[in-house]
Amino acid sequence: MKHLALSFTLLAPATSLTWSQPQFTLKVGGVASNWRGNGMSVFSDVVYAVGSDFVRQQGITSFYADAALQLPITERLSLEPGLQYSRTGAGLKGNLAFKALQLLGINAGARAISNRIELPVMLKLEVAKGLFVMAGPQVNYAFDSRLNLRAGVLGINLLNQNIPLDNLVDPFSASAVGGLQYQFENGFQLQAAYEYGLSRIAINNSADIYQNAIRVGAGIPLFSQ
Repeated sequence: MKHLALSFTLLAPATSLTWSQPQFTLKVGGVASNWRGNGMSVFSDVVYAVGSDFVRQQGITSFYADAALQLPITERLSLEPGLQYSRTGAGLKGNLAFKALQLLGINAGARAISNRIELPVMLKLEVAKGLFVMAGPQVNYAFDSRLNLRAGVLGINLLNQNIPLDNLVDPFSASAVGGLQYQFENGFQLQAAYEYGLSRIAINNSADIYQNAIRVGAGIPLFSQ
C-alpha cells in the first residue's frame, strides 16, 4: 500500500500539470475546395455546356476562421475541439449557356458556394518537438448556399447573378479531417489539413456529391490557463 500511495503521489503533480494548461487559439487561413462525385448535376438545372470539351469542373478558393481550445490529455496527446467558419464549394468554367437568361457565355463561370459553420474535433499527437499529427471528425452546417453566375466579353461584365441553392444543398454534412501542425515555443502555429467528405451534400440522394477541401493557415494563442 505504501508503494501504491507513493506512486499516486508522484503521478498526481504531473497529471495536474498536464490538465491545467488548456490553450485557446484563433486561426485564419485559406481554403481550396472542390466536389467529389457528380457535381455537374447541381448545375444542370441552371446551365448547360456548349461543347463539353470546353467545360470543366474546378475548385474554388476562399478563407476560413477558427476558434479552438486545446485540451492536453498527456504530455504528447491533446484534444482540440473548434468552432470554424469557411466558404466551400466548386465551379464550372468554359462555354456555358444560362437557361433562364438565354445567354451564352464564352469562358463563363458558375460557382456553387456554401457558407458553413463547422465543428471539428481533432486528436493531436506530438511526434517531434513542436510537430503534431492531427485527425478527427467534423460536423458541418451550411447556412447559406448560392450559385454565382458570371459571364463577360472583352472585359465587360455582362452577368453577375446569385441564385439560392438551399433547396439543393443539404445543410448538414459530416467529414473526416487530418493534417499536420507545427507549434513554435511562443505558441504560434502553422497547419495544413485535408477534409474528406463522408456524407452527401446534395439533398437529392441520387446526386453523389461530397465536399473535399484543403486548409492552410496560422494560429495565434490568446491565453493559456
